[in-house]
Amino acid sequence: MKNYILLFKFSLIWALLILIACTCRVQTDSDIDLDIPFLDKIVHFGMYLILGALATFEFRRITTYYYKYIVKILIICVLYGIFIEVVQYFLPWRGFEFADMIADGLGAAAGIYGIKCLIFDKIVEKKN
Repeated sequence: MKNYILLFKFSLIWALLILIACTCRVQTDSDIDLDIPFLDKIVHFGMYLILGALATFEFRRITTYYYKYIVKILIICVLYGIFIEVVQYFLPWRGFEFADMIADGLGAAAGIYGIKCLIFDKIVEKKN
């Protein structure tokens, strides 16, 4: 178990940062008023893009048959996004949104696919 924690240390740290960011109280009456459409969804997409990329990148140390595990990594990231939204449902200062879960899943898929294309496909090409 300790070995898996060490192998996935950056993914776990990033997941903890997501939990903290998504459960803390946010001050909304600031002087800076960003009027960017769907900014919240862009942030969710970006957080989970990084999570999916980190998990996929760190997973390559375990096995060379990473294709079998890409779907599992995506499922874990999506379930984590659902978990965060359920936690937010019970916090009076946060809200539950299905659109956030969709942005989380799309971000994780983009991160996984990006690492697959940037790293894993290049490794397979070098071996051939």
